[in-house]
Amino acid sequence: MRRTGIADGATAAFFIDFDGTLVEIASAPDAIVTPPGLAELLADLTRRTGGAVAVLSGRSLATIDRMLTPTVLAGCGQHGLELRLPGGASVAREVAEMEPIRRRLAAVSVDWPEGVTIEDKGLSIAVHYRAAPQAAERVEDAVGRAVAQAPGTFRLRRGKMVVEATLAGASKGTALKRLMVEPPFLGRTPVVLGDDVTDDDAFDAARAFGGTSFQVGPREGHRADFEIDGPSGVLDLLRDFAQGVTSSERTTA
Repeated sequence: MRRTGIADGATAAFFIDFDGTLVEIASAPDAIVTPPGLAELLADLTRRTGGAVAVLSGRSLATIDRMLTPTVLAGCGQHGLELRLPGGASVAREVAEMEPIRRRLAAVSVDWPEGVTIEDKGLSIAVHYRAAPQAAERVEDAVGRAVAQAPGTFRLRRGKMVVEATLAGASKGTALKRLMVEPPFLGRTPVVLGDDVTDDDAFDAARAFGGTSFQVGPREGHRADFEIDGPSGVLDLLRDFAQGVTSSERTTA
């Protein structure tokens, strides 16, 4: 066991991924199971930190809100393309910009094998192949072509059994930096928890503010400071913070 040496809840600001971090990854986006008491735990942590808790997700904020109701957090959706500031003010790009990508993927998807699913989030479009791993190369090629051929500035993101076409110019790292200049995040020490490659930008951003990051579950080449075993370990850690357990009492594998 290793002591984390990170800030206590009274001085920390939390930036937390959703899928694979707060909840276990499922075979399809709508198949995830939200652990009992998760919304209440996050509400307790928010009170403990004076409001300095944010979600950093690839999902839309509207979807996150539904899954965590009645708790509503600051943070970003769609990897930073949506941003909700403390107090509820929102910043988002224009959904219509994704229309060229949307049309191209709809046209090629008719030939994809069963098990490949398209998740249209508005500002990004994810193609999941967890249920059809043999289609990985085919899906990535199709999404890459759609991004390359569309007018405008887009980028391709790779994740765990998913390829995503998104508008360029945003990331979880840029969202963290934007939130860190706003009260109640301002002046606190960021703590980031995430499981996938899209969380590396947030890990780097936290380090620039003197913060700490946790890779959730195994991932080769991650840029986090520590590793933690799965969502159950994350929930245990967050409970410690919410209950005021000190860093000298807290350990992680």
